[in-house]
Order: sequence, then structure tokens, then C-alpha cells
Amino acid sequence: MQALVQVSLPFDLLVPDGAEYQIHGITSGEYQVAFDVPIRSARPVRGTTFDQVRLNGDPAFLADFLQIRFFKEEFDRRASAEMDPPSWLISFCIEYFLGRLRYVAKAPHIRSVDFPHCDWRLRYLSNDGTELDVVEGLVRGRGVGQIQLQYVACHPAVWEDVFSLPSEFVPPAWRTLLLDALGALPHIGSAVVLAATAHEVFIAEVLNQLAAMSDLPGDLWEWITDRGNFQKEPSVEEQFDTLLRVFTGHGLKESPDLWKAFKDLRSARNTFAHTGVAKIGKSVLSVNDAARLLQHAEQIPRQVRSWIPTTLQWPEFEHPVELKLLKVLAENQSLEEDADK
Repeated sequence: MQALVQVSLPFDLLVPDGAEYQIHGITSGEYQVAFDVPIRSARPVRGTTFDQVRLNGDPAFLADFLQIRFFKEEFDRRASAEMDPPSWLISFCIEYFLGRLRYVAKAPHIRSVDFPHCDWRLRYLSNDGTELDVVEGLVRGRGVGQIQLQYVACHPAVWEDVFSLPSEFVPPAWRTLLLDALGALPHIGSAVVLAATAHEVFIAEVLNQLAAMSDLPGDLWEWITDRGNFQKEPSVEEQFDTLLRVFTGHGLKESPDLWKAFKDLRSARNTFAHTGVAKIGKSVLSVNDAARLLQHAEQIPRQVRSWIPTTLQWPEFEHPVELKLLKVLAENQSLEEDADK
């Protein structure tokens, strides 16, 4: 018996049409795994559509689904049972292929797939690929259909706020880095590095502004922050707590949740920088973990903002919106026919 798994890719692969491929596979315990040639789904092609695509002179198509076959004597197809093959094995096989493809093709736009939190389907088939008979209590497939939409609401309030900013306004570098961190997901490593860097840039900028407004001699502040050896200079932790407290009377440790998130983010950044894997303690960060961490990372500058003089506070905007999207899946033909009568 086989389980055919099809997983949506967040990018397209250019595949020559009709080319012959040798099917390769791996073994994992009782499972035999085979990697099929990626396929094209019925979804509209991303971006600009072309009348014809050629690769090395031959017709080609844009594939957006990865196809993997799992073979086993018998799969557990009970409706109440856990998925067979298990999610961890499917996820491993996806990353097994994509990681090697990214390396071989030198393709930075190939990204990880957060299985099973993505668009995927699984079908149980006989060894020759035919459909199985319907049996009460047993499933013939599983899957998740997912639609991802990204919109920016540009209503009149947003429009007015855009032009309310001073003509000399330039977005702070730390804010750009935080937005880039959110945009980097699902690549966890890039996201945590960008967010941690954003915090370093942010606190250095804020403290320099606070020092310039204080009675502290400029030479002394320069001596404190630039000793010619980073090991002699205040750590980022000391900047967010001790030095910030000197100037404002408040430190980030006052907010235990934010302090923990700050420390966790730095831990994830450091482990990624040294091992290539983002961890907190011994736990490897998932995409969802990283997303929650970045939400806290966004709150830290907002908390610091409430402690500094209003003359140093950057503009903040809140635009709550309600978005509804409707799509007609089927029309009631009988009502139209009755109306005609």
C-alpha cells in the first residue's frame, strides 16, 4: 500500500515538460519513501503569466506541489488514529529534499515548509496507484486546505497618517529591522537574527539620545560605550536594564514577560549564530514559537517608549480594521429557474 503526500510549495519550481527523471528514495524504519517529480496544481500561477515557458530551449512548466510517496505493508487508516505516516516523518522528508535542492541549486528563495501547518493532502492508494475501496471506519485520505492572503488596508485614516509625518521623517533603522524580521518568517534563523539586531540598534540609539539630554559629560558617555574592546563595554542586557534605569528610572526587568522574551530572543540568535539552529535552552524553535517571540520583540520598544521623554518618542499609529472576503462557491440554479417561470 502507498500513501501519496502532496504539499504546497511557497515558491515555484521550473520543470521541463516530459523530461525523464529517475525516481530516488530513502528508507525510514518500516517506510520506503520515494520522491516524485514536482507537479503543477490547478491554482493560478503566481505573478506574471506567460504564454510559454522554456528551460534550456525545451517546454517547461511551473510546479508548485511537492509529491512524496510512502510505502508500507499496511497503513493505519482508522479515522480516530494518528496520521500514518506520522507528521514528523513527512516533515523530515520535505526538508530532506528542499534542503538539498536549495544547496545544489544555490537558490535562496527556496524556503522551508511548516508541515502540517500548510496546504497539503494525503491519499491512500494501492501499490499500483489505484483508489482503495470504501470501508466504513477507514479513511482514504487526509489533508488541509489553506488560503494565505496578505493585504495592507489603505483607508483614509492610514492615508492621512502617512502624510502627517514630518517631511524630514525617516523610518528608524530598528523599526525596519523588526519589520524585516517578521517578513523573514518562516525562516526562523533569519528572523531571530534580524529581531535581535533590531533591539541592539534600538537601545543604542535611545541611550545616546538620553545621554545627550542629560548632564552626563559627553566624554564620559563615549568612554562608557566605546572602550575599544566590546568585552569592556556595557552588554545589551545592561543597556536595556542598568543604563536605561539611570536615565529613566525604569529598566526592562520591571516587565518579567518582556525581559524573558528579550533573553529568549538573544538565546535563539546566539545558538543560531554558533550552531545554525535557533534554540531556547534545549528546545528547537518552531515557526510558531518564533512568531510569538517576534510579537514580544515588537512590544519591547513600545514599553521603552512609555519611559522616555515625549520629545524622543517616535510616532506610533493604530488602525484596527475589520476585513470580510466573500466568494460564491455555487449559485442556486433552482431559484433562477423558478424566477424565469
